[in-house]
Amino acid sequence: MSPCNVANAPASPITPPKYCKPVTDVAPDRFATGRAMRMGGLRRHYQGSDALAGIPGQWSAFTTLLPFPGQQGDTTYGIMCGGNADGFEYMCAVEVDSFDTLPPGIGRLRIEPRHYAVFHHEGRVATIRQTWDAIYHWLEQGEHVSAHKPDFEVYGPDFDTKRMQGLVEIWVAVERHES
Repeated sequence: MSPCNVANAPASPITPPKYCKPVTDVAPDRFATGRAMRMGGLRRHYQGSDALAGIPGQWSAFTTLLPFPGQQGDTTYGIMCGGNADGFEYMCAVEVDSFDTLPPGIGRLRIEPRHYAVFHHEGRVATIRQTWDAIYHWLEQGEHVSAHKPDFEVYGPDFDTKRMQGLVEIWVAVERHES
């Protein structure tokens, strides 16, 4: 079973990875209902702080594979799923119209419509870990909990890929905390 197959994950609050540091307060910019998407991309599993060193190289390898047949637009996504004490899976992806035309070895993932808390990270992508830490803190303190479904970063037209900085939206699948 893929770490991204989290449909049967226990309904408990998300546990931040051990390498997370204390953070400041953050709140979602908005709540939104996401739409169904088919994603194609490069998938890798990371443990703890290995992600800090591995994800930039994963993005470099991914961008050499683009464009994919049936790719929908230029927006790219960093998708996280299956997070637990053993690590998580990260997928550099683009939206595609069909899985059938993707080259062999390319990961595939369906994202179903869900309720999301949408956060903004502005600045250098090298500091996005701090924004994620703040989001974990927000989940621990708030009236929402992780839905244990894929969360994703959206690198749209306002993100400068040469300077690796700009606006990144972070979509976190959430549910209301039941008291």
